[in-house]
Amino acid sequence: MKTERYFNLSCLIVCCFFLSACTLTPGGNRTTLDNPWSPRADSAQQAEGVGNDSNTNMRQRSPESARRYAGEAQAQPAATQPVVEVYEGNDVLINLSQKEGESPPAEGDITLTFQGADIAEVVKTILGDILQLNYVIDDNVRGTVHLKTSRPLTLDELVPTLETLLHINGAVLLKTQNFYEIRTSDSAPGGSIMPGSRLKAGKGYQVLIMPLRYIASSEMLKILEPIKPRQGLIEVDSRRNLMIVAGTSEELTNIRETVRIFDVDQLQGMSVGLFRLQSSEAEVMLDELEAIFGDSADGPLAGLVRFVSIERLNAVLVITPQKKYLRDARVWINR
Repeated sequence: MKTERYFNLSCLIVCCFFLSACTLTPGGNRTTLDNPWSPRADSAQQAEGVGNDSNTNMRQRSPESARRYAGEAQAQPAATQPVVEVYEGNDVLINLSQKEGESPPAEGDITLTFQGADIAEVVKTILGDILQLNYVIDDNVRGTVHLKTSRPLTLDELVPTLETLLHINGAVLLKTQNFYEIRTSDSAPGGSIMPGSRLKAGKGYQVLIMPLRYIASSEMLKILEPIKPRQGLIEVDSRRNLMIVAGTSEELTNIRETVRIFDVDQLQGMSVGLFRLQSSEAEVMLDELEAIFGDSADGPLAGLVRFVSIERLNAVLVITPQKKYLRDARVWINR
């Protein structure tokens, strides 16, 4: 009898515990169930972790938290806009700046006048009488010189001037150890000339090694084709990306200056844009862009703007040496 009484008392205690727990949960509030959008419902949902979309989360946050994370939705691109990566270059594909160290020619005190003089007499006057240098002339060197200097020359300008006169008459000036040799252009020995990386003034016919930094030696050879030395040579070493050039001082100076103009960082000058598409196919977009800008072989912008489709990204790659055209392409892709 006593055992039955203890059992009934235990059941009563358990029932009271469950009834009190139900009164403490938000679900027991009829106002919350009838109006889930009330302020009390919002606080209840926050307590229970209800609502997972971004709009609901923004509504549930405190004013300070909402201000802090207000830019989250704006940081995500719109579904209709492509994800864009733009890298603008500096539009510089050739170096037209003045060479450092250039100065106006110095005033000299030597005036040269030759009217129909034999080339041997001119060599004797410049090398022997004025500069007092040792020289030897090949018997096959022939020609006459007509020269009058309107500006007095310095001593340093005499050898380049003589080299120009010899070049006109099909001869070259070679400097060996202790004297100068004047030979015909076709008999200039290549093996006896020590190549160098710097152009030396007053040395005459030289062999110059020119390493290239940004442009391929084969492409540089195409650029130098119109101005290559008539009696000299230009050879390329594609493996080391360098050029071997032989010629007179004036010819080598012109070649070196041309290389300086074109040997620039091409990638730094190019502008590149990657446009990931959301609502269009890359191939379709490529055809439409080429209809506007022209392809690589036709149109006024042929070669200036290149379009490449990347199917695995569904993206269009735009490459141009002018960043203005990259901005124009971006406008048309968005449209």
